[in-house]
Amino acid sequence: MSSKKSPTTTAEELQDCPICLETLTISEQVVYPLPCQKCDFNYCNRCVDGFCKSAQDDFQVASDGSRQVKVTVSCPQCRSKYPMDIHDILLLRQAHSLGTSMIRNGELLGDSDLKATQLSWKRDFMAASTRDKVRDAQALYLYCMKGKLDESVVEKEAMIWKTLLEKLPVEVEEEDHNEDDIEGAVSHDGDQSQSSRSTKKSSPRNKKPTVDDTLFQGLHDFISKDEKIYLTELFSSGDLRSLAQAAMILHGILRLSMSGKAAAFAKQNEVPMSKYEMQKQVDQIAKTKASFPLPNHMPGYFLIPSYSKRDGFMTLADQEWDGSIAPPQVSQRVFDQIYGSLYKPPQDEYPKAVVTVQGVRGPIGRLGLRRGDVVTHVNDVEWKGSAIDLQQYIYDCHTNHPQDEISLMVNCTSATATFLKLRNDMVQRSRQPSK
Repeated sequence: MSSKKSPTTTAEELQDCPICLETLTISEQVVYPLPCQKCDFNYCNRCVDGFCKSAQDDFQVASDGSRQVKVTVSCPQCRSKYPMDIHDILLLRQAHSLGTSMIRNGELLGDSDLKATQLSWKRDFMAASTRDKVRDAQALYLYCMKGKLDESVVEKEAMIWKTLLEKLPVEVEEEDHNEDDIEGAVSHDGDQSQSSRSTKKSSPRNKKPTVDDTLFQGLHDFISKDEKIYLTELFSSGDLRSLAQAAMILHGILRLSMSGKAAAFAKQNEVPMSKYEMQKQVDQIAKTKASFPLPNHMPGYFLIPSYSKRDGFMTLADQEWDGSIAPPQVSQRVFDQIYGSLYKPPQDEYPKAVVTVQGVRGPIGRLGLRRGDVVTHVNDVEWKGSAIDLQQYIYDCHTNHPQDEISLMVNCTSATATFLKLRNDMVQRSRQPSK
């Protein structure tokens, strides 16, 4: 009898994670199980990730969210140490899982067919450094599991993520030359010369994933960690298309949260938080918002019903906009003090004529649209017409297709994208420990 295992397990034969009792995926159970030498203990990525975090903090997170027992990274069942870096296993599992979900008939699926977590992983695996880590992890895994797995079968399974890497474009990360960027912006000392220098430098993409819960418009409890990281990157990228994508994803999460599905998913995919930790998170969000106010008009995505001229559920008007960002009324003084002259809208686009929302009522009034919102996209296409053209388009839709909804995207402008990027750089700088 051979002791070698081969990935022939069907979906019905998959076991459950012994820690959280969720069903293990094929990537977790069959292709890349954890290589414990003394026992066959294997558990899912989410539990592994939580276990590693606990080890970093030198405490284990209990079921109630409290940290009680000091732990080290070893097998939770027999306490033997793993013969290789556990993070390599997580990376290989992610690569295989992403390749399985993204490749259909040898071609990549579009972003619209992927979940937010998969989009975040896709962006990570486009980085040249991540690709090198995956290949190194595969070589190390085969060496450590020599004699335990059928290497030819594992190599065949590895072709899934190798094909993925071949088809994904490669992004070369920027070197961190601008370590002192925006340092003057968060010092609040009024040093205009240092502040002006900081705005001229381009901030490199953060190497360590970060999360800004203030961007999620109160939906942070319904969003998983991977989704938060990805949404933070989209909101703070400075790219207009990424900003629009973030608004669409948040809208989808909002609709799921109203159905109750997102809440259940979030609860089963996150370590339970104690009341103290929950209050601490709420206080941190409020503190960040107070220290670094958000724009009064954030990007948003809405599905509105078409209506007739008689209904008049929404009033629109043309307005010339210079690209300035309006702060919340209560944050006017802090807004000017923090950002001051640091933010300047793109000079090649502004001022320009835009369509603004002047009033809403009825079914549209309950969606969250606000007076002053700038309509930037209609049915996912950039709107370049006037307010009268848009009103007439809505009337025509009501006449021809009264049951269809119309998608409106507001405040997804290059000015907003530039401002949110500047704000994110300042927030991340403020979180770094002082030297």
